[in-house]
This record gives sequence, structure tokens and C-alpha cells, in this order.
Amino acid sequence: MNVIITCRGYKATASIKSYVEDSISSHLGKYLHDSPQINVRVVMAKEAHMFTACVSIHEDHHEFVNASKSAETVYKAVDAAVTHVANGLRKYKEEKTDKNHTAN
Repeated sequence: MNVIITCRGYKATASIKSYVEDSISSHLGKYLHDSPQINVRVVMAKEAHMFTACVSIHEDHHEFVNASKSAETVYKAVDAAVTHVANGLRKYKEEKTDKNHTAN
């Protein structure tokens, strides 16, 4: 899994980058295998007094899941977006598992 971090409107510090990587690995690691074909793109932007975090997951050049959330701090925005993506992946995995079990 490759994590690509982009910031618009401000410079990302090392602590922000490590927080994003840790958050992604802890929340999404159980749903995504450590495959080099999976890219997690995180775009963080500062607009006036709000921060926006967009998290999207790409596999083999196809967008798989994405979420965009805004908050007062960059950490809250990242947490909200990663949680939203994790919930989407959980639902997708449950649907996929249910379809496989009902087909037998």
C-alpha cells in the first residue's frame, strides 16, 4: 500500500505526515492488504479557517473508495475522512462476503 500525501495552502510538517500515515495504517490496514497496486491518496487543503481532507483509494488505476471531510483542525479532518473511508471499506467487505456465502 502506497500513501501519497499532498497539501494545498500550507506546508505539511513531519508530524502531520506521520499522523496521516499512522491513521491510515491503523484504520485501513485490516481492510487493505499490503499490496503495491493499492494507492491511498490524501489531499489536505486549507480554506480560510477550515481544513479539508480528501482520502481516496485507487487500485489498478481505478478509484475504489473516496471521502472528503472538513474540520477546524487538520487532524480532525483527517480522522473524519479516514473513518468514513474505513466504514465504506467495511460495508464493501461485508457485502462481498455475504454474496460469496449465499452463492454456495
